Amino acid sequence: DQCAEFVYLPNGKIEQWGYVALSSTGEPAASVSLVVPFADASYNVSLTPSITSASVLKDTWVQVIRSTKTVTAFSVQYQHPAAGSASTPGLDGFEWRCVGAGA
Repeated sequence: DQCAEFVYLPNGKIEQWGYVALSSTGEPAASVSLVVPFADASYNVSLTPSITSASVLKDTWVQVIRSTKTVTAFSVQYQHPAAGSASTPGLDGFEWRCVGAGA
C-alpha cells in the first residue's frame, strides 16, 4: 500500500513524499515508486519508521538501498536489533520524503 504527493518548488526542484504500509517483524525490502521523475538519481531521501501505537519494545528502522536509486524509484530495507536484544522487531510502515532536481 503506497500513497504519494509532490510539489514543484520555485528553485526548479521537486519535493515528493508519501507513506508505505508494510507490517513486518523481519527485514523485508520495499520499493517506492516516485510520482514525478527526477532529473538524475542524486536526490535526497529521508525516511521515518512508523508504528500503529506507542511501544517501548518495537525497535526497527528503515534505510535506503543506495544502489537501487533511479530517477523513478528507490528501495529501502527494514533493519532490526540482533537476536537476544530486549526489543521486539516490528514496523507498520514508513514515511518518505525526497527532494531533487526536476527533469
